[in-house]
Amino acid sequence: LGNTFAWISNNVSTVAERDVFPQLQTSDELTNVSACFTTCYFTAWKAPDGSRTLFPWSNTSKVTNWNNALSNNRFTEIGTLDTQSATDMTSMFKDCQELLALPALDVRKVTTFQNLCQSCGKLTSLPAVGTNFKFDAADIVVGGMFYNCAALTSIPNYDWSNVKSMVSTFQYSGVTSLPTFVSLANCNNFSAACAVTDLTEMPDWDISSATMLNDIFSNCSKLASTRSTWKFDNVG
Repeated sequence: LGNTFAWISNNVSTVAERDVFPQLQTSDELTNVSACFTTCYFTAWKAPDGSRTLFPWSNTSKVTNWNNALSNNRFTEIGTLDTQSATDMTSMFKDCQELLALPALDVRKVTTFQNLCQSCGKLTSLPAVGTNFKFDAADIVVGGMFYNCAALTSIPNYDWSNVKSMVSTFQYSGVTSLPTFVSLANCNNFSAACAVTDLTEMPDWDISSATMLNDIFSNCSKLASTRSTWKFDNVG
């Protein structure tokens, strides 16, 4: 279903129809919803019984590719989609400017979160530690994951020991402090990761594997302290 309904609201739908687009009746043979509903400006979908639903597809249990699946829509909330097979969530919710909370999706197989919630300007809530929002795959990329999430002020202490790249992960977000993420010993690229205007102190991170730190604290005008524990042995 890649790109199936991309931009459809600009072409054929009225504003009213953006609230009642039919839920797609899918099966466990569906594996790809890449850009399926990108830039549709939808706020909800209509279930077969006519009720409002926050689940755009009826069955996504085998979907691996969620790249841009729901980017640039206008829903304030979305259902806890079945993402048990997901491996790619690149830009899945990018530019969903009205989204208030990220549901506790199953991300245990996901390797790419690039720009997952980029420019979700009203996003304030993330899944708690202990849910299926666990970063268990190998060599995970979280670059730009919360880029320009201006209303997001805090981040749960997720276990990011399998993360390898954090380029611009929190750049231009609203966070004022960052957790340890249990361990970042495998992460090598931190470029612009902490380029956050309201950040007041350096996070207590293990950067022992870091090879790239370009612009990591760019625009951090409120940064008032450093950490002697940071070691730059591998940085070129």
